[in-house]
Amino acid sequence: MRKLTGRRADPHEHQRIAYLLTRFSPLVTAIQHLSIYHAGEGLIVECDAVLPPETSLTVAHNIGEAAQYAIEQLSGIERAFVHIDVSSNPLSGHLER
Repeated sequence: MRKLTGRRADPHEHQRIAYLLTRFSPLVTAIQHLSIYHAGEGLIVECDAVLPPETSLTVAHNIGEAAQYAIEQLSGIERAFVHIDVSSNPLSGHLER
């Protein structure tokens, strides 16, 4: 019952995914957000990877999609959502405040 919905994954899972993302591509300059939680027996991963602003849309898309597929191939991962950003701004959204 503890793993049915939304329970945070253990720290080992966070380390495993963070390690993969930080070494996935030399263009990944930072991981701004990483959330891993249970959905039944599987895990859902949500992350924001930061790329240089001059990265083309095609390259950024390909990196994000490939990272998603790589994460989803790991044991225990049900689904991954990879968001690509161009800054590590701690504010939510993209508006200047």
